[in-house]
Order: sequence, then structure tokens, then C-alpha cells
Amino acid sequence: MLNQIAPERLERLPQMARVLIIDDDTVTRTVVRAILESVGHSVDEAADGYAGLAAYYSAPPDLVITDILMPGKDGIETIRELRATNSEINIIALSGDVRFDGPSILKAAHLFGANRILEKPFHNDELVKLVEEVLAGVACSFC
Repeated sequence: MLNQIAPERLERLPQMARVLIIDDDTVTRTVVRAILESVGHSVDEAADGYAGLAAYYSAPPDLVITDILMPGKDGIETIRELRATNSEINIIALSGDVRFDGPSILKAAHLFGANRILEKPFHNDELVKLVEEVLAGVACSFC
């Protein structure tokens, strides 16, 4: 997952955003944080939906990136609550567990309010591009 960001991409990055990463996997949170901080974003982390919502309410970010399958409050429930609280919040849903439910789990996340979806594993450039597009308000043409 961790590879270099192409220099030409670094020149076109949007202004720094505050990003909240919600994922029960420490490695995923660490990798996503490193990628996004390397391009200038400020990142907070939460290990599950409950902690993520608490972090959101204490300091609302510009973007939430959440895993789907987590213990406690899962990503779908978290997305639904975030969307009910703030219809304008930017949300990207991640999951590496599509082998169990196929891509339907990510499609469900989109239906429940995620702006975009991303399957793990992903490349750095994929994540950075998706974050750029969501922050810029680019609609998903294939969702």
C-alpha cells in the first residue's frame, strides 16, 4: 500500500483538509494517516464507530474515511448517523472484506450515504485522488 506519490500530483493538491479515519485496524489507520499527512492533510484517528462519532462531534472534520466491518458500531451505522447529523459531510467508505459479501457491502455504504467507496488494498495515488475528488465535490460517475 505504501508507495511514493507522483511529484506531479503533489503540485495539484487541494488545500489542507481535516480528515478523520475510523478503522479498527491499526495498520490501516497508520498507513492512511501517513499517506494523507504526506500531502498536507491533518488527520485524526478512531478505532471504531463510537469513538469516530465522538471525535466527529468534538471537532467536525472536512472528510471522514471509515471502514465498514468493525466491532461495536460498524461503518454503515456510522455513515447513517453522520449523514443524519450533517447532510453535507464528505464520507469515503473503505473495506477489505468484500470477499464475504462481494462488492455489495461497499455499494450498501454508498446507498447509506458514503460519497465514494474504496476497496482495500489500494495504492497511495488512488486514495489521494479519491480524497481530492471528494473534497472538490466531484460526483461519482460510476456509483
